Amino acid sequence: MNREIVETSKMGGDYELALLMVPPWDIEKPPLNIAFLAEFMRAHGHKVWVKDLNISFYNEVHSRRWSVQRGQKSVKRLDMLWEMMSQNWIDPVQMTDVFFEHASDEIEREVNEILDTGARFIGISVHYRNVFFANRLARMIRERDPERIVIFGGPEVSADQRTGKMHELDADALVIGEGEHTLLEFLKANANRRKGELEPVAGSVVRLEGNDFTPYEPRPLIADLDSLPWPTYSDFDVFSYHPEPMPPRLPFLSSRGCIGKCSFCMDHYIAGRFRHRSPENAVAELKHHIERYKVFDFSFNDLLCNGNPKALERLAKKIIDENLRINWWSYAMIHKGMTYELFKTLRRSGCVNIDFGMEAASNKVLK
Repeated sequence: MNREIVETSKMGGDYELALLMVPPWDIEKPPLNIAFLAEFMRAHGHKVWVKDLNISFYNEVHSRRWSVQRGQKSVKRLDMLWEMMSQNWIDPVQMTDVFFEHASDEIEREVNEILDTGARFIGISVHYRNVFFANRLARMIRERDPERIVIFGGPEVSADQRTGKMHELDADALVIGEGEHTLLEFLKANANRRKGELEPVAGSVVRLEGNDFTPYEPRPLIADLDSLPWPTYSDFDVFSYHPEPMPPRLPFLSSRGCIGKCSFCMDHYIAGRFRHRSPENAVAELKHHIERYKVFDFSFNDLLCNGNPKALERLAKKIIDENLRINWWSYAMIHKGMTYELFKTLRRSGCVNIDFGMEAASNKVLK
C-alpha cells in the first residue's frame, strides 16, 4: 500500500495559524474539522500549520503502563484512555493528569514545535472528551509566550456558549458554530492588534479581564456548502491511524446540520439547520481521495445523512454512476422518505451500515 507523504505542515517558522487536535479523540481516522478549516484558510492566502497531536501521542505512548482502580476495574495501559467506555468511568481531570504525567516529554516537545512554527494564532479543536487537555495545553503555550493567541473552536465551545459555561474554557478567543468564515475574519480583524486589544467578529467572542467574554453575535450559517474547499488530508499520514480490523478509512461530510430541534440535543445549536452538498461536489471529493490515497472506505460523519432523502438518493446514484466501488456508513433518523427502493439504492452505492437514532419511544418525551 502506498503511503502518502505529508508535505504541507513542514516547519518553516513563518506560519500565521496553527490548527491542533488534542487527545483523547478518534484514532481511526484524521480529524475532519481542522482539515476543512486548513484548506479554507489556505484558499484565502493564509499559511497554516496543522498537527493531529491526538494520533501522535497515541502512537508514541499508548503501550505505556498505568493503573488506576475503581471498584473492580483497572486500567493497565495508556491506550485505555482513548476508549469510550473507559472515559465513562475515569474522571476527565484525572485522565488529563495521567496524560501529562506519562507523556510529559512528548508534550514538552510538541509545545516547542508549536512555538517554533511562529504562528501567532493557535486554534485548538475542543470536544467534551479533550477539553481539560486543551485547557492545560493552552496555559503551557501562554506561559512560554504570552503574546500567542489561543483560539478554541468545536462542539464543546458551542455547547458551553449555549449553557453559560464559556468561563471554563481557558482560551483568549472562542469561535462558536461553523468556523470557516469566522476564523478568516477574526485573523483579518486582529492581524495588527496586540493581545489585550483583540476585537471579536460575528461568530466569535474575546476574553475580557477575568473569566468574562465579550457579547456573542451569531453568524449566519454557510448556505452553499459547495463553496467550501473540501479537505485533502495532505497534513496527515492517513495510514498512521488505527481502524483495525478494518482497512484504512477517511471521514467525509455530505451535509451539515439537522432537521430536528430536539430539546434534549445540543446538535441543533452547534450545527444549525440541515444543508447538503451537491452530488457532483461530493463525488469529486470522494474520487480525489480514492485516487490519491487508494482508500475506499469512508465514514460519512453527517449528523444525519437522510435529512433530505431525495438528495441522499441523488448522491447514491451519482456514486453508482461513477462506479466508485466504495464502502460507506453513516447516521440517520427514522424518516418516512426512507423507502425500500432507497435502501436498495444505498446498498448498491456501497452503504454497509446506517445507525438510526431512535431518540425516544415515548411520544410524551418526544414532545
